[in-house]
Amino acid sequence: MIEQKDIDRLLAGRKIIDAYRKVAGSYREAITSKVDIAAKYNDREAATIKMNKELLDLGFSGSGEFIEFNEQMVIEEYTEMVTLTFSGCANCPTRKCVELYGQNACGNQSLKDIAPIERSMRLFFLRLIKMSKDGKEKNFADVKVCPDGYGFQWKCNRDERFDLWWK
Repeated sequence: MIEQKDIDRLLAGRKIIDAYRKVAGSYREAITSKVDIAAKYNDREAATIKMNKELLDLGFSGSGEFIEFNEQMVIEEYTEMVTLTFSGCANCPTRKCVELYGQNACGNQSLKDIAPIERSMRLFFLRLIKMSKDGKEKNFADVKVCPDGYGFQWKCNRDERFDLWWK
C-alpha cells in the first residue's frame, strides 16, 4: 500500500521536474529564435544543478531514478484502485481478442504467459478510466474486448490519489 509520505515525495519530485522543464523549454525557444541563447543556456545549466540537488534531497540519484519511481508509483496506485481479473478464454463466444491482436491475444496464451499481458491490460484499462474522467462516455462496450465472464475484466474501486498521467 502506498503511504502518504511516498505520495508527498512523488508530488515534490514532479514539482522539481516541472520547474526544470520550464527553464529547459525557454532554452529551446531561445535556440529556435536565436535570441539570448547564452543566458538561457546558463539558466538551464543552473536549473539542472538545482534539480539534481533537490532530487538528491528527496533521496533520488537523479531524474532517471525519479522517473522510474514515478512509473512504479503509477502502476502500484492503479493496482490498488482497480481489480483486474482473468477468467480464461475457454469457450469464449467472440474470441474478439484473437481477431484484434492475433498471436499476442490473451486467448492464445497459456495461463503462465498471462502476467506480462496483465501488466499491459492494466495500462489499457488505466486509459479507459482516464477517458471516463475526461467526460467521455463511460460505457466501454465499444472498446471492451472480452465479453463478461471471459478474458480480462476490470472494476474501479476508488479514484486515484494523484495524477496517473503526469509525464
